Amino acid sequence: MAHITHVPLNFEEAWDLADLEGRKHDLEWVKEVSQKYLQCFDKISDFIIHDVFCSAIIVRYGRAHNKGRKKIMPAECFKGLTQEEKDKHNFFMNLRNKHYAHSANNYEYNIPKAWIRNIDSPGPEFDQVGVVHERIVGLSIQEIRDIMSLVEKLLPNLENKIKETKNTVTEIAKRISISELIKNKFPEILTTKESAGQPRKRKL
Repeated sequence: MAHITHVPLNFEEAWDLADLEGRKHDLEWVKEVSQKYLQCFDKISDFIIHDVFCSAIIVRYGRAHNKGRKKIMPAECFKGLTQEEKDKHNFFMNLRNKHYAHSANNYEYNIPKAWIRNIDSPGPEFDQVGVVHERIVGLSIQEIRDIMSLVEKLLPNLENKIKETKNTVTEIAKRISISELIKNKFPEILTTKESAGQPRKRKL
C-alpha cells in the first residue's frame, strides 16, 4: 500500500487557492451559525446573547470578504446577485467595518451630556455630567435570512472559482520536481511572534 505524505506548496496560485478555501469555510460557518440562531431566536431572552450571535455572524461574514494577506473576493463570485442583494451585502460589510471593527460611526453614539434640573423653571440648576450610550444591538430575523440568502448565492460561484484555481495549481505543481516540492516546510499555525496588525506573508 502506498504511503502518501502531503507537503506545502509555495507559489502565488497555490496561495490563491488557500485563500479561496478560507473564504469558503467562513461563509459555510456563517450559514450554519445563522441557521442555529434562527432555530433558537424566540427562546433567547437575554439581549447579550443576541448581540453575541449577531456580532460573530457579521464579523465572520466580513472576514470572508475583506482583504489583508488575502486578495479581495473575486468579482465573479458576485455574479447573479441583484442590485438589492448587492445593497444588502454592502450594508452587512459597513456594519462590520464601521461598527463592529470601529466605534466612531453612525451605528453607535457615546454622547457627553450635562443634566439640568428643572430646566423649564425660572431657576434651572446644574445636576451632573455623563455619557449617553446608544448603539445597534443585533440583527432582525429578516436580516439573518438575508445574510443566509447571500451566502447561498455566493458559495456556488466561489466553489466554481476554487475548482478552476485548483486545476491551475495542479498543473503547476506537476511541473515542479519532487525534490523541490519536499523542501518546503509547514509554517506555525499559531504564533505569538507576529504582530496582529501585520498580515502573514503569502510565502513559507
